[in-house]
Amino acid sequence: MKKNAKPADLPSTPTEWPGAFGIYNYSRAALLVNFWSTLLPLGVIYILIDGATRGTSDSNDGRLGVFSFVALLVEAVVLIPLLTAALASVRRKKISFSQSLEALNFKRYLNFLGTQILTFLAIIISLLALVIPFFFIMPRLVLASFFVVDQDMGPVEAIKASWNTTKGAVGAVYGILGASIFYFIAPIIVAFALLLLLGAAHLVWLGALFMVAGIIMGIYLLVCYSLASPIFYEFLQKQR
Repeated sequence: MKKNAKPADLPSTPTEWPGAFGIYNYSRAALLVNFWSTLLPLGVIYILIDGATRGTSDSNDGRLGVFSFVALLVEAVVLIPLLTAALASVRRKKISFSQSLEALNFKRYLNFLGTQILTFLAIIISLLALVIPFFFIMPRLVLASFFVVDQDMGPVEAIKASWNTTKGAVGAVYGILGASIFYFIAPIIVAFALLLLLGAAHLVWLGALFMVAGIIMGIYLLVCYSLASPIFYEFLQKQR
């Protein structure tokens, strides 16, 4: 593979893992396959639903658990088509909005919910076990939802598959998480640093302009990197 290859010239997945930051161009290239037709609409719908359910739960603290569960039920309806479209994009296959919705059936929906609940319980139990096990268990379960959507596995089977597939790849999971945080935070830090270098931190309007620009750039980079996880899933599948 050429070191300076353009995103469009890259294969769908790397033959060797290039590191968390090295996967950026792969993610951006895959994103363009179905971005406007499928990924963007589904992403916007998910954000709106997530925002509405979180806003409702925040305003009803006494019923937080109930609203969180309702949010899980509703968000799964969007997450299944969204993950389906993400995997199709990674494989460089066109998928329409309506085709992505075809992945949503009752059996897969129940399996997806069951997987989310079991994963959540496993993480909570690991947190209660003096925190340390959490850092080993959480990254081993991150791909469970992909196995449900892609291979129609049940909850227990999907969690086992994720556990087995991510063996020896915990560092890569944390690398993707760290890179995601970096891509969002770095432009904001750079914007603030430029304000200080220019000696213009006291100018409120200029500071606001720089911060908004930094946030927009951070969101852009984060969106371009959003398919890192499905690429990681596809990469590990091809290594088996």
